[in-house]
Amino acid sequence: WEWPWDTTTTSGEVELELRSVDMAGRSATDTVVVTVDNLPYVRQSDPSDGDTVSGFVSLAASASDDLGLTRVSWDLDGVYLDEDTTSPYRGLFDSCAVASGTYTLTATGEDSAGQLTTDGVTIEVDQPFEIEMGGPSGALDVSETFLAWTTNDVTVDEVDWAIDGVEVARETTGTADATCSSDCSNLCTLYSSEFDVTPLADGSHTLTVHATDSAGAEVTSSTTISVD
Repeated sequence: WEWPWDTTTTSGEVELELRSVDMAGRSATDTVVVTVDNLPYVRQSDPSDGDTVSGFVSLAASASDDLGLTRVSWDLDGVYLDEDTTSPYRGLFDSCAVASGTYTLTATGEDSAGQLTTDGVTIEVDQPFEIEMGGPSGALDVSETFLAWTTNDVTVDEVDWAIDGVEVARETTGTADATCSSDCSNLCTLYSSEFDVTPLADGSHTLTVHATDSAGAEVTSSTTISVD
């Protein structure tokens, strides 16, 4: 014999009694004590499904369990971000560490028995993408080192320099400044390349630096240089 039992209405130790009665009216009973431990409850409250985020992102979730919640943890597309073991459950996510794009942010509630419940939302990470000329300046001669700083767009594919519209240098690898703040708006990655300016005519020229990221976004910055 089988009977359905909705355990969501109770928790903890429960005594179950089975009573059988035969056709003569005689009865027999048997009891067993079981522990009801329902799955934990978890719901994300910040960010919400469909939100666009950048920089440092506050994480928040409401969670509970009938016998005790151990922790709430967050991951982004399966990559661990943060966790909290006490209510209210809060976390922090540095979105500068990932590329712009669409991600699934998942909160997981774990109870003392190791049971898990998850709640996922879709978020859009939108990183600022900027570039700033770092040099050279003044009157140029012979070989010059071109410098440019980009923001923490972790998917920069290449940086190139042009003089009067003609490309003269290109670089695909930048050097991150470890001491730089992880605020996405800070210019923290340095790109550099060398170019011999001696073939250029004396006088003023326009030096332009241009960067492209993997999503196809482009930024430029220009300055006037002189060759003597």
